[in-house]
Amino acid sequence: MDSLRRSGVCALKLECIFLTAQLRGGFPRKAEAQYFFVKRYANTSGTETWNKKQSTSEYCIASVKKSDYENYLCTLLLPAPVRSTAFAIRAFNVELAQIRDVISDHRIGKMRLQFWKDALERIYSGNPPQTPVAQELYRAVQKTPMSKASLRDLIDAREESLHNKPFRSVDAVEAYSLKAISPAFNLLLEAMKVQNEDLQLAAQYLAKAIGIKTVLRSVPYNLQRGVVLIPVDLLIKHRLSADVISRIGRNVDVSQGMPVTEEKRKGFRDLTAGLVERCDNHMEKAAALIKTGSVGSPNAKTIFLPTVSCRKFINRLKLNNFDVFQPSLRQRDGLLPLKLWWHANIKF
Repeated sequence: MDSLRRSGVCALKLECIFLTAQLRGGFPRKAEAQYFFVKRYANTSGTETWNKKQSTSEYCIASVKKSDYENYLCTLLLPAPVRSTAFAIRAFNVELAQIRDVISDHRIGKMRLQFWKDALERIYSGNPPQTPVAQELYRAVQKTPMSKASLRDLIDAREESLHNKPFRSVDAVEAYSLKAISPAFNLLLEAMKVQNEDLQLAAQYLAKAIGIKTVLRSVPYNLQRGVVLIPVDLLIKHRLSADVISRIGRNVDVSQGMPVTEEKRKGFRDLTAGLVERCDNHMEKAAALIKTGSVGSPNAKTIFLPTVSCRKFINRLKLNNFDVFQPSLRQRDGLLPLKLWWHANIKF
């Protein structure tokens, strides 16, 4: 294992070969296996602006790699005919997700989202904007007809979240996830020309699980921005508040004469445990549906590889006594490429 950890240069070379092969539509199995057996912990180098030296497909790959690394790895393992389409969809989602993080006024966010609403109309009318993501989406739509409604759902979901308001309930988290996450899975199923009710339902359950995982995983990051998205009904149930969670996260025992008691800390762990249990239930239902629904479409199983990273985070959270502030939870899993490859080629 130590030798793998010292193989950064080798991994970087293999990744370059790997990406080149993906763009050409093929890859030697031996080199593919080598790549996924080498730990890759190097920093990503995606670009935020199009430097014109990249092709539009290269831009999308770099964007997903930089901002959505886990889905970047999952997308590399999709069948070659749908890989470019998948990167276009993922890059589109990255563009939308980043809007909330870079704006200080929600009205500016609405303007940026309006650009993408207009861009969708132009894409489907044959006149896409001259931006790399729009160009790649246009190529994807020309290659395989995809639902404009699903792409629009991705935009509408981000518009709903511009104000950074806490979710009213767990049901609200799941409803948001069905619009912000599930459409991407549905679009990939369309790209594979798979029409299966079990897999469509599996996409919904997995989207709910990923949505809950994302709320938990993003707690430390959001607190730095003064945002708490934990469902309000759960805060009330466990007698917590955004201020208490903030002080737990900053490890502040006393603020304005009010101590953060062990009872409050336990209350937040109990809240987290309840969300983890709900997430587990969704993943179990999704797994059962994927097993039955993919009988006639075995390649479709690779669409659901994000299950692996979701499950990994939830298991690590359990091992850390449901403490979302444990630094180890924010460390990248260097063996994730290997685990994804194993699931895609063996376990699935």
